[in-house]
Amino acid sequence: MKRDASRAYRRGHLTVRSDPPHRRAGRVLVGAGSYAAAAAWRVLASATGDYSVEDAAKLLSRDPRVTIGKIRLFQFLNTEGLIYRHKGDGCWHVYQSAIDTGRLAERAQSHWNPKTEEWQVDAPQVRVTVKGLQHLHQRLTATAVAQPQAFGLSRGLGASAPSATGPGGDVPSRR
Repeated sequence: MKRDASRAYRRGHLTVRSDPPHRRAGRVLVGAGSYAAAAAWRVLASATGDYSVEDAAKLLSRDPRVTIGKIRLFQFLNTEGLIYRHKGDGCWHVYQSAIDTGRLAERAQSHWNPKTEEWQVDAPQVRVTVKGLQHLHQRLTATAVAQPQAFGLSRGLGASAPSATGPGGDVPSRR
């Protein structure tokens, strides 16, 4: 692995931050370019398991085109039709179609209740699989290009959150 990375470095495709400046002289440095982002996503694609929505939001935010946190990712998953709020407990649940496609998963949770001295079953936790991360990354970067202000997906472009007022400036908008 290290040998391949050093070859790529010599060809000018990769920046290794631990090298001293005199070794980097004359080489092409890749900042937040497409090659670096693609390399990061190849590493993520080779992983297995699943991530909490908070961790998935942090991983997705490593791409400079995407700025999203846990709450906005939950909202995005809801608008994409992957999760819903359960009417009984008000917690997020995953649609079976998202589980069948392998994009999301649910993890059973429980906690010890010291008053009753019993284990109590909690609502399941929404988990994002690696396949789901790839899908969300594609959808979020497509959304960032099409609608820069949607879900706060335009880091550094001066986009702000949607206004609380409607087009006239005096009437709240309802979606």
